Parts: sequence; structure tokens; C-alpha cells
Amino acid sequence: MNIPLQTPFENLSTMAVVFCTLSALFGVYFVLVAIAVWATYRRVGKAWNRLRAITVVLFLVLCAHYSARALTFARARIENPPADEEAAWTVPLVFLGALTSTLAACISDGLLAWRFYVIYGRTKLAMYLPALMVTITALLGLSGDFQQFTIYKSVDLYNNRFAMLTYDVNAAWGWCTFSVNTILTASIIGRIVWLARGANAHHAGGTGHRQYNVIVEAIVESALVTWFGLLFYEIASFAPTGHITTAFNIGYVMVCITPVYFGISQCLITARLALTTLDDTVSHGAPQFSSCYSTRGAVHAGARTRGSAMPGMTFKVPELEKSQLDSSDDSTLDASLKTASSSEEHGKAPGCAV
Repeated sequence: MNIPLQTPFENLSTMAVVFCTLSALFGVYFVLVAIAVWATYRRVGKAWNRLRAITVVLFLVLCAHYSARALTFARARIENPPADEEAAWTVPLVFLGALTSTLAACISDGLLAWRFYVIYGRTKLAMYLPALMVTITALLGLSGDFQQFTIYKSVDLYNNRFAMLTYDVNAAWGWCTFSVNTILTASIIGRIVWLARGANAHHAGGTGHRQYNVIVEAIVESALVTWFGLLFYEIASFAPTGHITTAFNIGYVMVCITPVYFGISQCLITARLALTTLDDTVSHGAPQFSSCYSTRGAVHAGARTRGSAMPGMTFKVPELEKSQLDSSDDSTLDASLKTASSSEEHGKAPGCAV
């Protein structure tokens, strides 16, 4: 196998770029994690507890990823590494970096698939199809990750057979992840824009404000940040040795920092759901209907919004009466599409729902 090698100084320079870029992105991600946890902590219900748990688990996964890359950079600075450097440090760190990338993608894509399921009305097709795609992609990534351990069985066997196979599998995992995100992202954006256009017929004024809100909602709900991160990664893989991680080129840089994009998108979705819900206050007057866009049912009776009279399209948890908070579960996250359709038939715009 002929894998191009670089000088130790070039390798160290590339790892320094990786570590600096990763540190900057991880700093942004850390702030978003704090906001997401704080926002969900103020909400009551099983669904919010699960969202908060997902945020914490993904944060721990990405902390492990960051630690693996940091240790890789630290070990690369050793001028005279010990004889067992590869077996003791290199392979385990490479495996940990690859495994955390796969897990981060699986968690983030799982949340994106859930949002797809919710936005498309909780149909069976909207549940099973994205779940199948995410599962297949995760299994493909795990198969490439665990092939790293064949080096302990036979170094020659790994170098002559499994090394390039591992790189090819990882490249295929990247393309599968990119494809899954492209399908789900495009579908969610299309659904939001389509429903927003239908809702515009019910509102004569404030079109500019609603269009701005639709854009913001579409970017967050569709995890567009992750899609751009994966797009840059796939472009980098077209470099002459972009899919070979031992080449330490732009492909290596992108494969190291891309997992943070998964975390950023997950935090944006979670924080937006929680913070948008927190903007709602419950009054006990006559039932009202908000003028916001929604793919799901009418707003909770008596609910009103604080601040803008025309909030954006919100896919969020509806406010519950105090007596219902203790028994809230996943079913409180969204009303059904049937209620929204019924509201439109009576000449009303679909109401806000979480």
C-alpha cells in the first residue's frame, strides 16, 4: 500500500490548525450547550427531560472527541516517541476520534429525524424511513471505526488490507451522512416554506416579518449548520488524499472538526424549542388563535404571546395547565396536523404548537 507521508513538522502544523479550529468551534458549542440546558431545565415534563439528556450525552461525546484530538496534538509534539507509541496512543486515539464522530452524527441525525417525524405529522413513513437511514449510516460508521483494532492482530495485515478499506468505509460513511442530512434538511425546509406560503393567504399584513421568521425557523429546524459542515467535509474529501487520514491535509482537518457541527445544530434546535415556549404566557380569558405559522394544531386555549404580535413559525411544546404539567410526556410536544387542517377549513391560520 502506498500512502503518502509528510514530514513530522508538516504533520504537527496540520494538527495545530486542527486543534485551534476545533477549540474555537468547541467554545461556541459550549456556550450553546449552556443555553440549551438552562432553557430546558426551566421546562417540566418527560419530553424536556429527554431533550436535556440528549444535550448532555452529546456534550460528553464531543468532550471525548475534543480530548482525543488534543491528546493527538500533544503526542505529535514529542520529538522522540517511544517504540510502542502507535499501539499505546496512536491507534486508541484514532479509534476514539472516529467513534465519537460516528456517535455524534447518530445522535444529531436522530434528533433531526425526530423533527422530521414531528413536522410531517407523526406518520409511520415519517418515522421509519429516517430512522432506517440513520441506523444504516451509524452501522456503516461503526464498522469502519472498529476495523482500527485489526492492527493489534497483525500490523502487516492491517497495512496491506484493512487500512485503505477503513479509509474507504469512513469516506462512504461521510457521504451517507451527507446524503441523509441533505434529504432530511431539504424535506424540512420544503415543508416549512410550503406551509408558510399557505398561511400567508390568511394574513394581509406583516409579510416581511413572517418571511424573516420562516427563514430563521427553517435554518434551525433543518439543521442547516450541520449540512454546511458536511458539505465542506465532502468537498475536502476530493483532495488528492482527502479521504486518507494519515495524509494530514484538508480532509483530515474537516473530519476532525465536523462532529462539532452536529452538536451546534442539536443545541440550536433544543434551545429554540425551549426558549420559544418560554415566551408564551397563559391567560384565562377567551380562547385566542395566534397568527404564527404552524404545521400542527391550534394554540392552547387562552394562550397568548409576549412581545411581537406575530411570532414566527413555532414547532414547540404548547403551554399546559398547571395540573397537567406533572403528567406531560412526548404527546405534549406537538398537536396533530388534523387540527391545523381543520383550522384552515374554518378560515383560520394554523395555530402555534410546539
